[in-house]
Amino acid sequence: MANSFHRVSESLRRDNGIRSIAGLLVGLGLIGAWMLWSFKAHVTEYEVSDSARLEVNGAAYPVQANASGRLVASGMVLGREVQAGEVLAELDSNDQRLSLKEEQTRLASLMPQVQVLQSQMELEQEGRGDERRVLGVSIEGAKAQYEQAEAQALLADRDAERASRLRAEGIISDADAQRAKADAQSKRAAAENLKDAMSRLEPELQVRERDREVRLKQILEDTTKLQAEIATSSATVRRLEYEIEQRQIRAPISGRIGETAPLRSGSHISEGQQLGVILPQGKLEVVAEFQPSAALGKVRPGQ
Repeated sequence: MANSFHRVSESLRRDNGIRSIAGLLVGLGLIGAWMLWSFKAHVTEYEVSDSARLEVNGAAYPVQANASGRLVASGMVLGREVQAGEVLAELDSNDQRLSLKEEQTRLASLMPQVQVLQSQMELEQEGRGDERRVLGVSIEGAKAQYEQAEAQALLADRDAERASRLRAEGIISDADAQRAKADAQSKRAAAENLKDAMSRLEPELQVRERDREVRLKQILEDTTKLQAEIATSSATVRRLEYEIEQRQIRAPISGRIGETAPLRSGSHISEGQQLGVILPQGKLEVVAEFQPSAALGKVRPGQ
């Protein structure tokens, strides 16, 4: 009986030792695993930066305002892909657009006036040629009539002189001599009237020419004045169109918006103010700035 009890007691001591060693080994294994995990394991943590931007392997192009004004629209969204020339933001251009519409209406009203004056000038020039031809024909006709009347008057004068001699010789009566004299005087008067009429035609043509030259000169002055107004109005239209275009802020290149300024509709934008940055196509990198207290143990350079 005593030997059996001794054997049982020894067996229990050996079992307790084995369990103790096994427990110790398990504990040491757990501690080692925990230490390995604490040094090697990666735990995802998030930290927010107040200053961040996208960069690419290549030169970045700034997006700048070409004019000053009130912002009315903006498509500056970080990471957005854009094409060269695409409108990214727009400044208020209502005043310029109203002025442009008024100037375009004024310009449209000036063009027909120039056309009317040009038509008047063409008519005056054509009329001058026609008038010269008509008066030339009239002068030639009057000259022919005068020459004929002058010939008849000379013939009547000779007849009157002959009748006067015959009357003195008693060959014809006094009445016949008087009729010949009266006929000569009548024909002479007719010839003189035609001569006077012919002499008035040339000065009349000259007067009409002077009047026409005055009208042509006035038309030319009016045309020149209108053309100057058209040139000024056209320049104003081009200037207003340029100002409107300058208030549309476009992408300088194709790429991705990598940085944007805080923009709100209605805010004032100054000329030259940078609204963002366009990154050309390439490998993108996020660059952020953190406070040391927030980054310590969480963020490392080049991460």
